[in-house]
Amino acid sequence: MVLTTGRTGTRPGWSAVIRTAAVLAAAMGVGRFVFTPILPLMEAQAGLSPQQASILATANYLGYLVGAVLGIVLPAVSRSRPALRISGVALVITLAGMPLVHDVATWMTLRGVAGVASTVVFMVAGNAILTDLAGSAEHLVGWAYGGSVPVSPSPASSSPSCSGPVTGRRPGGSPPC
Repeated sequence: MVLTTGRTGTRPGWSAVIRTAAVLAAAMGVGRFVFTPILPLMEAQAGLSPQQASILATANYLGYLVGAVLGIVLPAVSRSRPALRISGVALVITLAGMPLVHDVATWMTLRGVAGVASTVVFMVAGNAILTDLAGSAEHLVGWAYGGSVPVSPSPASSSPSCSGPVTGRRPGGSPPC
């Protein structure tokens, strides 16, 4: 697909889609998906138990909830570009801080802050794409969120052979994936 014409050298709307997708990919990549591969290292090298790992995940989810409530209580935050930048920096700092400390309480705090920051990024990016495309290219909004769906973290999750009703069996009666 050729993205030419328009004010910024791309078709109207596509530059907003690309910016939003990049922000979401970077924030979600740093805030969540970079942490996931280091968790087994933390279990092996820092002696983190499965229960403690669950606590860290719960702290991150609690951060998502706090961030969502923040967006309800202070709706201006969900439209603030400075909040987006601060949250992006907070995500990087919280991830960088993980190997610098060795106690679960501090890791919980870092994961909670990362959850809040991830939520703020998601809200600001979501509001930005909706605002940028309002009245001109609303049909492009989904590309900002799911334009890269074919690039799945798990080949099984995007495999047609693993689709079908949630019955524990694949189409044709094969065992689950």
